[in-house]
Amino acid sequence: MFLIFQTTAAALENGFMHLKRKGRRFWPEALLARFLIRGTLAICIALSLGAGVVWSVGLPGFIDVWGILFAMGLALCTGVAVGILNCAFFAIFPVWSVTSRLLFLASGVLFLPRDLPSNIQILLDWNPLIHVLSLLRESLYHGYAPLYQAPFFVALSSLILATIGLALIVLFHPLPQAARRRMSL
Repeated sequence: MFLIFQTTAAALENGFMHLKRKGRRFWPEALLARFLIRGTLAICIALSLGAGVVWSVGLPGFIDVWGILFAMGLALCTGVAVGILNCAFFAIFPVWSVTSRLLFLASGVLFLPRDLPSNIQILLDWNPLIHVLSLLRESLYHGYAPLYQAPFFVALSSLILATIGLALIVLFHPLPQAARRRMSL
């Protein structure tokens, strides 16, 4: 699940930096194209690996396919939002690439949030990826009971991050006049 988030976020930020180096000015098309290609590829890889594991090992119990797809959709939304925000922050603050890598450690990929002390759990509940991964774990493992899960928080935080990122991109990298005319038609 973190792979889906990471590839979409990295594709968007790398695509924007590539546009800035090449001097091309119409960034919305590039962001959309990168999202569609990398997002589709990440979902296909995740579904192929998941189906291969289920086929070869044979998992006992019930797997909630709709919950898995919902978690993938939330991971894509969060990846797009963080990727757009990273596009803006990499242009403004070059040091941001180091600090954004710490999201992997605080996202609950390497540990279960319910095994941590309660004061750290409260702090990690503000990370949207914790909620996405606990939704995925609940869909895969029948006995897993997450402490706190808020898909609305994930969607709202993704919307807010994407809005802030788009506002910063428009502020620091405006569209040329020809692109504005094309979008208004």
